Amino acid sequence: MVQSTTATDLGHITRTGSPGPRVSVSAALSGNAGRQIHEAVGAESIASKFSKVRSRLDDAMRERFATTREELLAHALDQAASKQRVSETLLDDLAAVDGAERDRLESTAGKARALLNGLHSKELARRVSSLEDGLAQIIDTELRATLAEAVRVFGALEGIETAEQAITAGKVEQWQARKAVATRWMDVQRTRLWLDTAAGAGFGDIGNPHLRPDVLARSWRDSPGRLTWSRQFDGVVTADDEPAEAILRWWSSLPAKQRPEPLTYLDEEGESN
Repeated sequence: MVQSTTATDLGHITRTGSPGPRVSVSAALSGNAGRQIHEAVGAESIASKFSKVRSRLDDAMRERFATTREELLAHALDQAASKQRVSETLLDDLAAVDGAERDRLESTAGKARALLNGLHSKELARRVSSLEDGLAQIIDTELRATLAEAVRVFGALEGIETAEQAITAGKVEQWQARKAVATRWMDVQRTRLWLDTAAGAGFGDIGNPHLRPDVLARSWRDSPGRLTWSRQFDGVVTADDEPAEAILRWWSSLPAKQRPEPLTYLDEEGESN
């Protein structure tokens, strides 16, 4: 169970003025962990085979209705004018391009595309499910690597609050690096939420099967972005107006044995490794 202790309660986040804007976390494969997960899932390979079948449906429709009724009749008239035998399949050919036939085949193709989208979404979900432990490990590794980098950066900036102070102390590199490590932390939080949503809700939209099948389905959680931000560490609830840089500075300032473990999973009982 996550305790009611907050990062601010631990007394290390320095606030100036009124609270800042809420931090917004959206699900996305971002940064180092996101790239690794994208490669591991192999979404492009899965998409390729479905794309080939969709293309064949589209090509078949174009081929079937490439000739119009006017063109068929004009060709028959040309045959008659040149004293050739008019095609015996003229009526069948006209029926094939008839509006009702087109509607019937377009309906069939549309249903096939929707079914393909559903199969595509299910295969992606099964793929994520089968790899979930390994994908979670990728996230855990990136969380810990980012925190280690934060310790290096913010440890060097202890007592330094402005760019001028950093220049005077010869810590310009670390001052600039603090933004990069905060961005890296945001990236892995987005990827945490992506995995939680992909594993829990899957992909696509059952209510609208014509939408892209590789788009994440709507999370079953209430306010999943806020939940992701509040549950970054075991036993700590992070306020949603505490930005990544402040969180990392606070965590790095704690004695090593008092630093809470990063959470890979969003559930309170989720383990971080």
